[in-house]
Amino acid sequence: ILGLPSGTNTMARNVRQSTASARDKAYTAAYSKPIDYSGGRGRALERFLKRVPDSAIKDANELMRLEGVESSQIMARIGDDGSVAYEVMPDVRQIDYIARALGGVADKADGQGKLGGQTPLGRGYQSLQKSIRKTLRAEVPEYGNALDVASDAISRVKAGEAGEAMLRPGTTREVVRESLAGASKAERDAMKQGVRTYIDDQISNVTSTLTDPDIDAREALKALRMMSTRANQTKVCQANTNSK
Repeated sequence: ILGLPSGTNTMARNVRQSTASARDKAYTAAYSKPIDYSGGRGRALERFLKRVPDSAIKDANELMRLEGVESSQIMARIGDDGSVAYEVMPDVRQIDYIARALGGVADKADGQGKLGGQTPLGRGYQSLQKSIRKTLRAEVPEYGNALDVASDAISRVKAGEAGEAMLRPGTTREVVRESLAGASKAERDAMKQGVRTYIDDQISNVTSTLTDPDIDAREALKALRMMSTRANQTKVCQANTNSK
């Protein structure tokens, strides 16, 4: 039912490798498309881009440099009041890297706010990133396809990590239910593999004793105890069917 354990890092690496070709093709197609800044969506993009802080532009340029695309440096001037003026309007590739930079800042602020939530600044970065990507997706459909291909790989990796944490006592049934909302079959499969990996890690740490050297039986008992709680049974049932 749960498949074979592989380790979440191995699973993530396999997902990234298996989707690398599709991602490259999708992004190459998207990056080759022009943006009509004279149209309505183009003007909306320009308004959003003017709100991008200097730090995000620097991060985007640095990320492109690290990935070997120095020729696509974003040319922007930052005024004393923090206003942004682009010497040349960014192309699809540059806007994509700006969105990635905004997402990185938002991720850093995740869990840092009250009650472990997002900070107001983090929410602002995240909201701006979503607005830019939504508008660019509408302007360049190929970019939307690239996002979908990449998001599938990322979501599968995150689902595997969520599955690995599912049976931990600190993971509530509500958290599992929320993480499964709208999950695809591929995401559910990845989550179940994460659960299987966690079980394998737990039983592999069982030790034998002088009075009971039967390690196989002790491992089986460990697994039985883990899966006999009502909470864990509900969690696994949700991952398998999402019906409870």
